[in-house]
Amino acid sequence: MSTVTESDRSLCGSPSVLAYGIQGAFYVSAPLWLTWYVTHLPWMQLQERHALLIVLGAWLISMACACMAVPIARVRLSGVAMGSISSLIGLLILGSKLVQPAEGGGTAAGDTVPNAPWIALGFLASGAILGWAAAEISRVMRCGCECGAGTSFGMAKATIRIAAPLMFVGGLVTSTDSGMAVPDWPNTFGTNMFLYPLGPRVQPAIGEEYTAIYLEHAHRLFGALTGLSALALAIWVFACERRRWVKVLTSIVFLLVVAQGLLGAMRVIENARLLALFHGVSAQVIFASFCVICGALSTSFQDQTPVPAIANHRRIRALTGAAVHASIVQLFFGALYRHFRDGPGGSHALWTHVGFSVVVLVLGVIGGSLAAGIAPEHRTHPLVKSLQRAGRAAVILVGLQFLLGWMTLFMGGREVEAPTQWQALLRTAHQANGALMLAAFTFTAVYARRLSWLCARQG
Repeated sequence: MSTVTESDRSLCGSPSVLAYGIQGAFYVSAPLWLTWYVTHLPWMQLQERHALLIVLGAWLISMACACMAVPIARVRLSGVAMGSISSLIGLLILGSKLVQPAEGGGTAAGDTVPNAPWIALGFLASGAILGWAAAEISRVMRCGCECGAGTSFGMAKATIRIAAPLMFVGGLVTSTDSGMAVPDWPNTFGTNMFLYPLGPRVQPAIGEEYTAIYLEHAHRLFGALTGLSALALAIWVFACERRRWVKVLTSIVFLLVVAQGLLGAMRVIENARLLALFHGVSAQVIFASFCVICGALSTSFQDQTPVPAIANHRRIRALTGAAVHASIVQLFFGALYRHFRDGPGGSHALWTHVGFSVVVLVLGVIGGSLAAGIAPEHRTHPLVKSLQRAGRAAVILVGLQFLLGWMTLFMGGREVEAPTQWQALLRTAHQANGALMLAAFTFTAVYARRLSWLCARQG
């Protein structure tokens, strides 16, 4: 079944080459930026030329996958547009390659590298060429699925793909206590944020401070990408969506993204851990809100066929909603401990977080199981199918979160800064999975609410 929504068909018509290109470019940016982040992570100790080859390979493969969702008659032009636009977005991280480290060492940036404008132009040309190559690959390997390509629903999915890695990237900053490694904003050590040098060639010049600087600065770059994607989604929804409440919701979420950026800035300027706490909590709430928008734009949510009579629809709605509210409370307790563990209330926040995790586990398992366990004869409706899948995801993620929490606690979780890289990754995995769990709970609750409303409406 096509995932192009009725609003996209009625207001925007058939997706154009530009629509495929823009949405595909953001779809591609998620794996491209994440590959760049991992290959340049100081812990990896990769040489720059090896990292470049891996990034180019990820760029080509992800574009080929994106092109498979484009109709074959438009795939060549769409592939070129996708590559060109994704390279424009990629200029936000290419700037880190165009500036040299300061002579004599230190954290300041040096001069631009020779032929920097030509390198940027070559990068843009490479994007178009890789896009054409990806289109040719996709013409041979077709999946036959539109998957919402070129629509507001597809753009919402791309935004989620971009925001998801930011949950991990931002969490790693807190896990390593790197929040103030870069003490100024919007600049980075007095240099334009998008022109601060990063990479293996920079590390020897800066020294031991480089890892913390890389984690914090890369987090800012991912935040800029997420903000750009949220802006594109808001424009798309306003252009193609008829439902007023979806437009209002998208506007609110976009304003929250802007506020989140300003909150992060104030955290640096004021050096305030309390602002860091709210910055971490609001990030997960915003991510869950992106999932709500995506669900509202899907065809399963908008399906107008009569729903089956499900006797316990009110119970499913109540318990899934309770799981969402409990997980937000639990998120606050966890953030309180992560940011103030060395303070007088750190121990209290920890054990409150540990105890309340049982409440979240029980509500998540019961609510998710009820959603996933709807009788087989009722599962033919698209809304019920989506609710069932979301319920399964909620049960799996809350179980994994409970396990990760205890592992984190007993493997150096009480230290202010993670003693080893693996412990930092484990802490961050617990935090990032919590964001996914909250998103799954929220998605399940929204679909359960929609199902309950339809059941009540039909009497």
